[in-house]
Amino acid sequence: MNKYFDAKNYETNNFSSSQSIEKTVAKKLTGSILWMIIGLIVSGITGYAIYKGIETQNPYALMIASNFYIPIFLQIILVIIFASISKKASSGILKFVFILYSVSTGFTFTVAGIQYAPESILTAFGIAVSVFVAMAIFGLTTKKDLTKLGSILGIALLLMVIVSIVNIFLKSSSVYMTLSLIGTIVFTLFIGYDLNRIKKEIISAIKQGDNKMADKIAIFGALTLYLDFVNLFLDLLGIAGKKKQ
Repeated sequence: MNKYFDAKNYETNNFSSSQSIEKTVAKKLTGSILWMIIGLIVSGITGYAIYKGIETQNPYALMIASNFYIPIFLQIILVIIFASISKKASSGILKFVFILYSVSTGFTFTVAGIQYAPESILTAFGIAVSVFVAMAIFGLTTKKDLTKLGSILGIALLLMVIVSIVNIFLKSSSVYMTLSLIGTIVFTLFIGYDLNRIKKEIISAIKQGDNKMADKIAIFGALTLYLDFVNLFLDLLGIAGKKKQ
């Protein structure tokens, strides 16, 4: 009889523990996606403010527009800093660096505002949101092992970067369009892969009792998802965006 009750208690405790882990994972993942959204809002506001500043001939906005390489260089530096301090820094510091990165990316959004018609920007954004939601559901619910997909996507991304650098000198519109088409596929798949990976890493950290690490994974995941979304949006804009006359 005692053995029966012990087994029953074990199953009950195990079930409760499993439910607790699921709730914590769901909370961390929700936080990760919310921080991604906050980053996008910050970037959007920054880009719009600079765009309006250029229209009104604001000297600070004009200075940023004329030295556009500085925000791009700042983005690279901030990503390196984020990656290098991710294990030692608190989640609060990582959030701060993420917001700084979102602001710097907002500078590059100004180009979209200058080059493309507003309806094209809204259309590309709407499609990107729809794709993100669909791939997020897939990534979070699939039982398939997506580990191998990560290696393939990593190689594809590296090749895209190399071709993009070469195309800076070639200035080929056909190469740019091809990169945008491939990029749309690559970053669509990255969304599903990254969410699946983030979920697994958070589960692993929670099972080890490392809640602080789970928080760091969530904010690092926010940056990853942010980059996936932004690149998908820009590639969609490059494919179907209607430029201003």
